[in-house]
Amino acid sequence: MKKPSRRQFIKQAGLAIGATAVGMPNLTGHTAKTNRKLNHTSKMIEIIKVDSNFEREPLIRPFGFKGGYLTEIWQSVAWMQSAGGHEALGLCTHNVLWSDAAVFVSNSKSAGDAQMFAISDRALQMIKGQSFKSPIDLQESILDELYAYAQKITTKKD
Repeated sequence: MKKPSRRQFIKQAGLAIGATAVGMPNLTGHTAKTNRKLNHTSKMIEIIKVDSNFEREPLIRPFGFKGGYLTEIWQSVAWMQSAGGHEALGLCTHNVLWSDAAVFVSNSKSAGDAQMFAISDRALQMIKGQSFKSPIDLQESILDELYAYAQKITTKKD
């Protein structure tokens, strides 16, 4: 099977998300309404596999705000699979300047992006093997340790 290009993937994912949002069945056969019902169950979810990756995307021209300028952005993807076989995918555009201008100015552009990606990947690695009832519970279970990791690699206490 031929691997789709990033643009094809984003287009297909966007169509699937849009279809689900308006109540059409998604790839798992669930609609937005049934997904809401599934999210309110008390069943434990166990994450058994995770993965992440990124792609650098150069900008046509520098983009500036907060007194800094970007020349590229990192498009990243996070993937998880549960013990029940359900998969979830998250797409993100990393932007250190928007997220934390102090981290942006204290690093090279690539180093700041690499730190941001490393923190996202560390979160994925932390949830591998974890069981939870809701995404909020999962986030709360890793937040303190992840925050300490972010402080360590950025050398920022805040």
